[in-house]
Amino acid sequence: MLDSSWSSDDILSQLGRVVIVTGPPSGLREETARVPAHKDALIVDPFIAVP
Repeated sequence: MLDSSWSSDDILSQLGRVVIVTGPPSGLREETARVPAHKDALIVDPFIAVP
């Protein structure tokens, strides 16, 4: 039987990729964006205002 467990360490670099985070602001939303951000993805979040 295959071991289906994995962690964020298994995710390769996301450099050059764009992740669009949708849905209502919550802790889950932040966690969803955290992993690809730590793997060098560009995060687009419409709830974050950039001056």
